[in-house]
Amino acid sequence: MRVHTDYAITLNPNFTDWRFAEIFVYAGESVRAIEELKRHMRLDPFYVPLAPGWLGFAHYMLQDYSQAGKLLQECVARAPNLRSGHAWLAAVYAEMGKTEEAHAEACASPAY
Repeated sequence: MRVHTDYAITLNPNFTDWRFAEIFVYAGESVRAIEELKRHMRLDPFYVPLAPGWLGFAHYMLQDYSQAGKLLQECVARAPNLRSGHAWLAAVYAEMGKTEEAHAEACASPAY
């Protein structure tokens, strides 16, 4: 799948999709995911709330918890019913030792 995203970017460098980052994060390439998401967010000022969510998750995977927290806060503010945003933010708070905030964030996640 990664080869296909590289090919798509090469064919049309102005095309961007926040979902490329998901591929890169799961492939263990969080730095590449961050690069692609920053490019996406620069080219599309109306980016979806999941864009800063995946950007935050990529920073989380690199253990950059302070940056991850800021981005994930934007994600949950823009999409309060997004469970993954709340779960990722709770994980960030837990890693930072902020157990009360982590618990509150985990409880804020909507149940389906």
